[in-house]
Amino acid sequence: MLWLSKEETDFYFTNRVCLAVGVVGLISALTIFFCTGFNENAFEKSICFSNDCIVEFSRTFQSALIVLKGSGAIIIGVLTLGSFRVASKSYLSNKNAYNANSHIAHLNVFMSYLNNEVAKKDKLNITTFDPLKWYNSIYPHSKHGKLEASNDYLSKLKSLQEELDKSSNYFSQPSPKIFQHNDHQDRIMAALAPIGIKLNRLPPLDFYSVEDQAFSVIDNINHSFCHIDSDTKILRDRAYK
Repeated sequence: MLWLSKEETDFYFTNRVCLAVGVVGLISALTIFFCTGFNENAFEKSICFSNDCIVEFSRTFQSALIVLKGSGAIIIGVLTLGSFRVASKSYLSNKNAYNANSHIAHLNVFMSYLNNEVAKKDKLNITTFDPLKWYNSIYPHSKHGKLEASNDYLSKLKSLQEELDKSSNYFSQPSPKIFQHNDHQDRIMAALAPIGIKLNRLPPLDFYSVEDQAFSVIDNINHSFCHIDSDTKILRDRAYK
């Protein structure tokens, strides 16, 4: 049985059950038929095909006929359930295959789009990004056909925005010492890491240029793949620039 697929195994099992029910039902019906015939001397009567004879035959061998009918009903029921089971498994198998193909195709589109976006930026390199990690962060259930931005990803964007707002607030304070470049870079790098973007520590002006381009890529991805309106960017303007 190891060489059979799941559908073939179910089909084989269903046929075996139907065969067993049929054999048991037939043997039982024949046993009842002969026992009844000998006990009631039915076999000693002349062959007759009139309506009264047929009615009498049905009455005499009613138990045997009931067993045959019951066996037939069970076989039909088993075949129906078996067919439904095979059809259901076939549907699920086809659906899983479709979801897998859809996942791969969508992932390839995402990676191609990301590569094109990064190629437009002179301060970025594709090695800065982990496309698969970013994609899985947005679509954790894409293998099951669900292509909607996850709440977890939106929460990560919100955390990033909170860090940017924090830096802007620090920068806007009367004392400029509150805003520290190294602290800002650490917080932004930590907020970007969960979605698969790794920035390195740089001189302040260089880092701001890099994060500018990284945020632009994020906004474009969000607009194109997460259905976030381009007029409502999650990553808003920053006062510390």
